[in-house]
Amino acid sequence: MATSASHLFAVAVGGAVGASLRYLVSVAWLGIPAMPAWPWATFFVNVLGSLLFGLLAVGLAAATAANEHLRFALMTGLLGAFTTYSTFSFEMVRMLQTRAFGLALGYGSGTIAACVVAAGLGLWLGRLVFE
Repeated sequence: MATSASHLFAVAVGGAVGASLRYLVSVAWLGIPAMPAWPWATFFVNVLGSLLFGLLAVGLAAATAANEHLRFALMTGLLGAFTTYSTFSFEMVRMLQTRAFGLALGYGSGTIAACVVAAGLGLWLGRLVFE
């Protein structure tokens, strides 16, 4: 599919919203007492983003011109910027550097498992709601 200026604009707008929401989650999480070594904000946005991605994959499956732009804005832009594989990777490296191997194993495997389950749940919910 050819990239158009309107697709790029949809991704840019969605990305700005997603990045802003990601930042707000991080700021809000600072005030919540939690396991200090566990990156809860990153875990939360990645799991929630995976759930929403699965849900939207079904909800926006019928590719009309109008919802194609919505799909670019929400899935590629908003959820692409909201979720954060780069931060997840960096946090994993920091855990390994500090020799917190058990925490790194739990965080890495827990994040991947939770995100896969959330994406599957999103697809299942999407089928219930949209099909």
